[in-house]
Amino acid sequence: MLDFNVALLACIAIFYTFRRLRKIYRLRKLRQSLSCRNPPRFRRRGPLGINNALERLRFRGDILDGLLVKGFEKYGFTHEIKEPGLHAIMTAQPENIRTIMSTGFESFGPGKIRKRSMAPLLGQGLFTVDGEKWRHARNLLRPLFVKSKITDLTLVHKHLERILDFTIPNDDATWSGWTGPIDLKGLFERFTMDTATEAIFGRSVNSQLWATASISQGKVDGSAASMTQGFARAFDISLLGIVIRMVTGRLSFLFKRRKFSSAFNFVQRYVSLQVHHLLKDDLSQPSGIHKSFLAALMEAETLNEKQLHEYSTNLLIASRNTTAALLSFTFALLSLHPDILEKLRSEILSTFPIDQDSDRTKNRPGSSTITAEKLLQCRYLQWVLREALRLFPPIPIMAVEAKKHTVLPMGGGEDGDAPILIPKDQLVMFFPYFVHRRRDIWGDDAESFRPERWANSPPSWAYIPFAGGPRTCLGKQYALIHASYVVTRLLQTFSRIKPAHPTNDWLSAETESERSRLKVRSIRKSGFISLFLRKFQVHFWKDKSP
Repeated sequence: MLDFNVALLACIAIFYTFRRLRKIYRLRKLRQSLSCRNPPRFRRRGPLGINNALERLRFRGDILDGLLVKGFEKYGFTHEIKEPGLHAIMTAQPENIRTIMSTGFESFGPGKIRKRSMAPLLGQGLFTVDGEKWRHARNLLRPLFVKSKITDLTLVHKHLERILDFTIPNDDATWSGWTGPIDLKGLFERFTMDTATEAIFGRSVNSQLWATASISQGKVDGSAASMTQGFARAFDISLLGIVIRMVTGRLSFLFKRRKFSSAFNFVQRYVSLQVHHLLKDDLSQPSGIHKSFLAALMEAETLNEKQLHEYSTNLLIASRNTTAALLSFTFALLSLHPDILEKLRSEILSTFPIDQDSDRTKNRPGSSTITAEKLLQCRYLQWVLREALRLFPPIPIMAVEAKKHTVLPMGGGEDGDAPILIPKDQLVMFFPYFVHRRRDIWGDDAESFRPERWANSPPSWAYIPFAGGPRTCLGKQYALIHASYVVTRLLQTFSRIKPAHPTNDWLSAETESERSRLKVRSIRKSGFISLFLRKFQVHFWKDKSP
């Protein structure tokens, strides 16, 4: 019996070895026939690259500038990494990105790792499905972002007023001076959570109203304040869980932490509750421009509760994180560049004169002259937002898998100019963050904050904060209009912004470009699938009212 088992195992080993060698031979022949060359490979350390994998798992800090940048600096803008748990082609070349997202779009899909990582939170949603399911979901969501819906500013105005309530001490109409330290990440994540939930469900979680409520970590009762803060906290932990599952790849089973499972479950329960309220109450509401996203979806197609739940979480992660990150980084950059802030405010005040009579009860500048069309035509404002998106794209890393054998046009050979073969099921990761900071594309000041560079259009596919091709973000204009409105209203109200804890590392820099580069580098960030600002507080200055 023992001899039989040994023989069986030997046959299985021979079979898999033969199949592996046959696959390698066929890929080599295919590579030769297509004139492809291998990309540089990240040097393995330890048996099978185990030390590389351990370094990745143990790493703490900025994964972009602290870990991944090393590969691009040493091996070029396209290289291969192969280690336990991760085998990927890493690229930051616009030509390859154009192929992935446009000309070779049908050859790539979200892949097993993304589906497995995101499924606990997003289910079968827009970010995890492919093919006809993806096309159907996208076509169903497209009408939500038509011009008539995204240009209405009623919703964003309502929740912007709560930002002003929060920032101005005691909501005092006569107050002037510096505000206390305000955490930008928390301020704008609460704002976008409120606008997103009201747009999606028809009712806001009102996290700004509960911002000062004292809820102990991990203790959630049935109160509105507790549930709201619990949901926001669980949502952030869920995103971290997705990041860890994606970074660890096939080794993600080693990181099934209870806190992630609890967070996923809390988010699911909360969203299910909101969907239940919608099904119970909101269907009786009249149709119109302010109808919630989910109610509009249900008018277009019959959806069950599970489908509504999945659409909700996918819309939430897109609308909340993108706008919050854009606003947070924009105000952090403006606080470090007072000359740009002054120039931007001057344009805003000339385009949107302050209407002191519009809200005398709170002595705030009015918003009656602000429209979505004018915001998008405000040139320097759009330059500032584009520059913030260039330096800090909301999604710094994107990943796809090849659905069949295909080719990327750049990255092979010693000079990186030869095409490379991408076998079926190969993971390909591309990096808007590094493309946006390439000096050979953007100039020697690529890491500096200089909105004036947008007087000229960037090279094709060198600027992709909202992806591109068929997968271009549906909410691109929605996010830009909301961010433009918030920047405009806050700069109508406050004339100066300064960091609460400046490092002043840039004082010894000899040129303005170098000073700006060091200022940008001083902004701490985190994130993998979604970039966010870390521990950055500012003071706002309000002038005396006339």
